[in-house]
Amino acid sequence: MRILICSGLLLTLSACSVEPIQPDLPPLDSPYVQPQGFAPQQSWWQHFGDAALNEFVRLGLQRNLDYQAAFYRLQQSQASWDANGSGQYPTLSASLNRSSSRTASAGTATTSSDSWSAGLSASYEIDFWGSIAAQKQQGEFQYLSTEAQLRTMSNTVAGEITTAWFGWNIEQQTLALYQRQIERVEATLKAIRGRYARGKVEVSDVWQQEQTLAELQGNMAQSKARLTIYQQTLALWLAMPVGDLVLTPRAEPVTLDDITKVNSESLQQRPDVLAAYFALQSAHAGVAVAQANRYPRFTLGASYTASDESIANVFDNWASNLVAGLVMPLIDGGARRAEVRRTEAVVKESIASYKQTLLAAAQEVEALLVNQQQQQVLVDSLNAQLALARKTQAFQERRYGKGVGDFIEMASAQQSVLQLERQVLAARWQSIQYRIQLYRALAQGVTTQPSLNNINNKTESAEVPS
Repeated sequence: MRILICSGLLLTLSACSVEPIQPDLPPLDSPYVQPQGFAPQQSWWQHFGDAALNEFVRLGLQRNLDYQAAFYRLQQSQASWDANGSGQYPTLSASLNRSSSRTASAGTATTSSDSWSAGLSASYEIDFWGSIAAQKQQGEFQYLSTEAQLRTMSNTVAGEITTAWFGWNIEQQTLALYQRQIERVEATLKAIRGRYARGKVEVSDVWQQEQTLAELQGNMAQSKARLTIYQQTLALWLAMPVGDLVLTPRAEPVTLDDITKVNSESLQQRPDVLAAYFALQSAHAGVAVAQANRYPRFTLGASYTASDESIANVFDNWASNLVAGLVMPLIDGGARRAEVRRTEAVVKESIASYKQTLLAAAQEVEALLVNQQQQQVLVDSLNAQLALARKTQAFQERRYGKGVGDFIEMASAQQSVLQLERQVLAARWQSIQYRIQLYRALAQGVTTQPSLNNINNKTESAEVPS
C-alpha cells in the first residue's frame, strides 16, 4: 500500500513537459516583406484561374510517386511518435507453458510426468524526471517536421505541374508564332523571286531570304521538341503514360495581378521554415531526455505465477509478487554527461539553421519580387520596341517594293521584328515562371491523402477542360 501511495505521488510529480523554444527572429527589415502584404492561399495554383491546371494538380497530388513516398514517411513518423509515447503506459505480458519429463532405469518401467505453468507480469516506469514525456514530445515534433516536409513536396509537385502546363501552352503559342513568321517570310520570298526573275534584284537577295526561312524552320523543329518534353514532364509528375494525357491549349493568355509586397507571417509559415522550427523543438526535447537519463529510474513490477501437473489446478495455485525497483547509473565514464552536451549543441545548431532558413526564405521572396517587377518593365519595353520595329519594317518594305530601298535595310528590319516577337513571348513566359516561383515561395502547401494504388494498374486518361 505504501508503494502504491508513493507511486501516485510520483505520477503527479512526473507530469512535466518541455516548453518550446522561441528563438529571437532575425530582422526582416524590407520594403517587400510587410505584415499587410500578399499571402497566397494553400492551393496557390488556383490563383491562375485555370480549370485544366486545377485538375492536373489534383491528379498529381493523388498519383505522384514522390508525394506518395513523402506520405509514407509521414506515416512512419506517426508510428514513431506513438512508439515514443508508449512508455507512459504499463506493460503486461502473459505466459503459459507445458513441460514433460520421462525417467527410465534398468529393469524398471518408464515413468513420466507432465507439468503446467502459467504466469502474468506487469511493469511500469514512473516518469519522475519527465524522460518519457520528453520522448513523446520529441516524437511529436519530429512528426510535425515530417508533415511540413510533405507540404513542401506538395508545393514541388504542384509547381512542376504548373510549370510544365504553362510551358506547354507557351510552346504552342511559339509554334503558332513561327508558323505566322514563316508565312510572312515565304510571301516576301515569293515577291523577291519575282523581282529577281525580272532582273531587278541580285540573286543574293533570294539567298538571304531563303536563309531566314531555313532559320525559322529550324527554330520550329526545336520548338516542337520542347513541346514534347513539356508533355512528357507533365505525364511524369502525373505518374501516367504520355499517351493517356489529352491536352487542350488555353483559349486566353495568362493574366497576372500586380504584387509588390508579401506578408511577413507567410514566410514563417513556409513548410521549410516550419520543418526547421519543429526540428529545433525536437532537438530541445532530446536535451530533456538526455538530462533525465542521468538520474535514477523508478519502476514498479507485479507478477503472478503458478505451476501444477493439472492445468485445471494451475489457476488455483497463484503466487504473487509486487516489487519496486530503482536503477541508478553510478559509473559510465562520463557518457551521459557527454550526451547532454551533444544534444545541447544540436539545439544550438538547430537554432542557427532555423534562423538561416528564415533569412534565406525572405531573400528568395525579395529577389523574386525584384525580378518580377523588372521583368514587367522588360515586357513593356519589348512591346514598345516591337511596335516601332513593325513600323520600320513596313516602311522599308514599301521603299524596297518601289525599287528605291536597299534589301539589307529591309532584311534587317524584318529580322528585328522576327526576333522581337520571339523575345516578347519569351519575356511573358519568364514573368509566369517568376509568379509560379513566388507562389511556391510563400504557400504553406497541402497534405492531401494520395491514391496509394500501384502505378502498374490501368490508369484513366487525363482529359481536362480547356
